[in-house]
Amino acid sequence: MAPHLISGLNIFNAATAILMSLMIATVHKYGYRNILLVLPPLTAVFMVLTTLTTNQPIIMISFVVSSSAIGVHDLMYPLMWTSYVPSKIRTKMFTVVMVG
Repeated sequence: MAPHLISGLNIFNAATAILMSLMIATVHKYGYRNILLVLPPLTAVFMVLTTLTTNQPIIMISFVVSSSAIGVHDLMYPLMWTSYVPSKIRTKMFTVVMVG
């Protein structure tokens, strides 16, 4: 991999944060379920692209998209649980999900 591709990781992480923010901001428009169903296949496809190609633009885009999908998937559970799960059982259910 080219050194300038590696040196740009901070920029890629910034792009990832912006993309994650946009996805989190639109969660009520598209729904938790739709987002959580799309993110795992999206992650898998773009991770495979990242590992199989030597084309630098594809690596950059794939890294940003897969990192964003992973991050949003991790951030989505607390939002979803606080919105839809009653407070009496929230801690128990969240613990079961995170352990699983």
